[in-house]
Amino acid sequence: MTSEFFFNKHTSWDNYPNTALSKPIITIRLIRRDELPQLLVLYNHLNPVDAPLPADDVLQSIWDGILHDPRLYYIVADVDNQLVATCM
Repeated sequence: MTSEFFFNKHTSWDNYPNTALSKPIITIRLIRRDELPQLLVLYNHLNPVDAPLPADDVLQSIWDGILHDPRLYYIVADVDNQLVATCM
């Protein structure tokens, strides 16, 4: 998808951008390391007044710590390789 599209309680499937399918396919899976930028866009959409992010090297260190912690699982929902939901 070329534009950002997020689902919320007010979203109707009728408003979903045209695809070859009548309804989008939602994939639930674990997040990949390279998806941090998409995750941050999603979080910014959900809470645009959050505090500024730390420097990139600090942010990447925190992200790597989350991904390597065996007690944590970052689960995402994606539509057309665009993150639309997450839980941790």
